[in-house]
Amino acid sequence: MPAIITHDIFGQDVYQELATLIGDAAGARDAFLLGNQGPDPLFYSVLYPSFRAYTHLGSLMHSNKPSELLCAFKEALPFLNDDERPLGRAYVLGFTCHYVLDRAVHPLVYFHEYTLCDSGAPGLDRSHCSEVHALIESEFDEMVLFTKQHRTIAGFDPHNEVLQGSNALLATVSKLYVYVALTVYGLAIRPDLFASSVKAFRFIEGFFCSPSGAKRAVLGRIEELFRPYSFVRAMSPRNHETTVSAFGNHANEPWENPFTQETSTAGFWDLYNQAQGAALVAIGNIDKPWFDAATAKRLTQGLDFSGKPTNALDAGKATASNPAKAKRTARTAKAGRDSQVHEGAKTGGDSPTHETAKVGGASPVHEGAKAGKGPQTHKRDR
Repeated sequence: MPAIITHDIFGQDVYQELATLIGDAAGARDAFLLGNQGPDPLFYSVLYPSFRAYTHLGSLMHSNKPSELLCAFKEALPFLNDDERPLGRAYVLGFTCHYVLDRAVHPLVYFHEYTLCDSGAPGLDRSHCSEVHALIESEFDEMVLFTKQHRTIAGFDPHNEVLQGSNALLATVSKLYVYVALTVYGLAIRPDLFASSVKAFRFIEGFFCSPSGAKRAVLGRIEELFRPYSFVRAMSPRNHETTVSAFGNHANEPWENPFTQETSTAGFWDLYNQAQGAALVAIGNIDKPWFDAATAKRLTQGLDFSGKPTNALDAGKATASNPAKAKRTARTAKAGRDSQVHEGAKTGGDSPTHETAKVGGASPVHEGAKAGKGPQTHKRDR
């Protein structure tokens, strides 16, 4: 997933275009923006031992039956009462935005993630994908927040500004999840699963938020006593003014989609803008009375939330099984990384990856890979 801030700002951009269509019912904007977080809140149900049986639902939604998923959300709306239906509808439209942005940006995220984890750097492999993935998306959050709103995490608290919604809204959306989980995935879930997951998500965002960096540093050091890289440091955005990211491909260098093996030169903002246009079309379709399974399949193009073809879930392994392609991917990755770091230096002096351009222009993630030390995903606060 692009992370919480990027999804929220993307939703705000779309809402400005479609506010009249989405509706002005009390809470409709909150419902739409909450929908822009998609199924991500479900990942935080792990905080509740009683929800242990459902902790895989978020991953299941991201990777399985995307067309059926969107259809089921639309089909669930008539089961809401008259007061709930406008909020449920706004949520479903926002959920569609989440899917569209995820599908567009994830291939670029996974390209960098796999390239770094497969670089052969000592101590780094795909067992650390979660930390690398979170680090990349955290940098995107920093970049999007400053580029779009000229703010940093010092003046933006996701805990209070994102995931807004009354208990009535959460209860309404929870009903949709009960229907979707049962009809699409055959899972009978507790009716309070989604509402509880959002509250857990709010708690974690408040816990991770570290405007000064002090909390991040302390928690990161504690975590590193037990594991090589800190997930807290990777997840927690920094107070960083930047309009670029070392992972943004701002120079439009070629890179390879790890799931389809297609070559692209799109940068982050190209993908973001393309997704915004696609979201406007997708919302127009899903809101029509004639939206059905066939329309949903045309909308998803057979791709899950990662941009991976759902009828070829092993497509991402193609590069690993093709040595020539693997070498070509590695060369592309190096060219892209070097260009992005240089672009950061040209546009702001500091490489946006962890404020190390002052001492050489290279980020610790990329420099660690070059030096054979492994990306320093836990050294975010130098």
